[in-house]
Parts: sequence; C-alpha cells; structure tokens
Amino acid sequence: MPSYTYGPVRPAEEDALHYERLMGVEEKHFKRITKRLLDSQSLISPTASLPTPPPDASTNDDDTSANTTENNIRQWREDMLLDFSTIEASLIRLQLLQRSNHHERERYARENEHIQQTASTVRTSTATLRLELADAQHTLETRKVYDALADKITSNKALKPRAEQHASLAKLQAEIAELDRESKEYALVELD
Repeated sequence: MPSYTYGPVRPAEEDALHYERLMGVEEKHFKRITKRLLDSQSLISPTASLPTPPPDASTNDDDTSANTTENNIRQWREDMLLDFSTIEASLIRLQLLQRSNHHERERYARENEHIQQTASTVRTSTATLRLELADAQHTLETRKVYDALADKITSNKALKPRAEQHASLAKLQAEIAELDRESKEYALVELD
C-alpha cells in the first residue's frame, strides 16, 4: 500500500505536477496531427506519390482509383478537421483554466489580505485588553487593601457605634458654636 504524504511541495515539484497533469490530456491530439502530417503515407508528404496506372489499364480502373483517392483525401481532411477541433477545444480549456486560476489567485490574495488585517486587529485588541486587565487587577488589589483596612477599622471594639458618634459630633459642634459666641462677646467687651 503506497503511503501518501500531504504537505507543502517545492515550487519545482509543483510545476512538474502541473506539466504532467496537462500533457497527458493535450499531448495526444498534437501527436496524432504530427503523425498524420509527417507520416510517409500522408497525402501531403513529398514521398507519397500517386501510383501511375499501367498503360494497359482500363478507364474503369482509372475512375475507381480516382474515387479512392478522392475518398482518401476527403477522409484525411475530415480526420484533420476533427483533430484540429479537439486541439481547439483543448486550447479553450487551457485558456479557461488559466483564467480560472488567475481569478482564484486574486481571490486568495484578497482573502489573505483580509485575514492578515483581521489578525493585526486582533493582536492590537489583545494588547489593549491586556493593558486594561492589568489596570483592573491593580484597582482590584487596591480595593482589597482598602476593604481589609475598612474591616479592621469597623471591627475595632474600642470604636463607638455610628449613632453615638453622630451624637458626640453634634455635642462637639454645639460646644464649638458656644465657644465662638463667647469669644465674640469677649472681643466686644475688650473693645469697650
């Protein structure tokens, strides 16, 4: 059982594959035409000459040999036209194949460019997202430190409850207001 390896091939091997693929199909028509044209029995060959009838041949034989020659020429012409039509079909097929390959290469180049642009965009986006992730992780770490400090502060038993703190703040603000009033009164008394 042959083992097939699929992978990249060298350009020379690839070109050889293309030449082998095409020549098996198209070479047959060219060989047939060259054989018909260059054969020693060909009607256009200089070595092929029509045999001359012997002098005592009848006119009936002349007519038969002329008909045979005309039939041979007609058959040869039809065969050549058929061979040339197959060559023409092969050339049209090659032109269509070449055009198709050209369009396929252009499509591949467009797709390749699109893929490269997408890959570049993804790389840029990934780099941006990594920076944002680093910033978010730093913010998270900072918040965790603040939360730990806040838990330490709020869990301290020496601290009074919030309501008591508000009451003592209100009391202190009232004392500050009273001291301000007294200081203004004292300033007025000293001026008099």
